[in-house]
Amino acid sequence: MAERTLPKIIPVTDEEDAAIRRAITEDPDTWEATGPVKRWKPKTSPCAENVVATLPLDRDVFNALRDAHPDDWEAHANALLKKAVGL
Repeated sequence: MAERTLPKIIPVTDEEDAAIRRAITEDPDTWEATGPVKRWKPKTSPCAENVVATLPLDRDVFNALRDAHPDDWEAHANALLKKAVGL
């Protein structure tokens, strides 16, 4: 098997960095993250009982669930679905 070579990374000069930052500041459609980024983490580890599914929801339904239960809206949605199907 051929050895994998990584591309050479050329460091950005101070002048290039300043130009990039100026462009970000001047462009109204961009923003620079300045604080910590919140990463999504599942509340529980996946197990045999859980299935990760992609489910299209109407925007108003999603917003209502998320706004009513911002920290655990997925668990609340699961409880509502269980009740709806008689479980």
